[in-house]
Amino acid sequence: MNHPWIINTVLVVLNAGALAVLLRGFWEVYRAWQTSQWETTPGQIAMAEIKETVRKSSKQRRRVYQAKAQYQYEVCGKTYTGETIAKSYCESSEREEHQHLLDWLQSAGSIQVFYDPLHPEQSVLVPGIDRGSFSTVAIGVMCLAITGGLTGMYCLVYGEDPSLIQNIVML
Repeated sequence: MNHPWIINTVLVVLNAGALAVLLRGFWEVYRAWQTSQWETTPGQIAMAEIKETVRKSSKQRRRVYQAKAQYQYEVCGKTYTGETIAKSYCESSEREEHQHLLDWLQSAGSIQVFYDPLHPEQSVLVPGIDRGSFSTVAIGVMCLAITGGLTGMYCLVYGEDPSLIQNIVML
């Protein structure tokens, strides 16, 4: 192998990228957990609807849905407008799931708004961690497993101890 530094650099960059994705996932879970510790105040739903978007790929078109809400709340005499339902809430192709959320939003006259006491302009309607909070963590774990596996294989094949790989092959 003429240029092992190129492969080493690529593996370091791939592992660092996977680790960054994993750390970002843990940060998102932490931020979602923080919302359950936030202060609460009454609020009013100003608008609630389902947004339908068509995602196009080279072979197919797919409809995705997302409930959108706009709500108002007051903190220390100042009125704020929020749009975040939950930290991990995102669109999906399951319209019924979003319709249930929309029905809840439209039927609620007054709602409980969770807001960051240090930054009252940041708010959510559904606080805490849910299954969506862990999606980036799962992606980071998978990426790190793949890049770590590639790095391990590279080290075994091109490492300093050729008898190690021969012993593995013998098993």
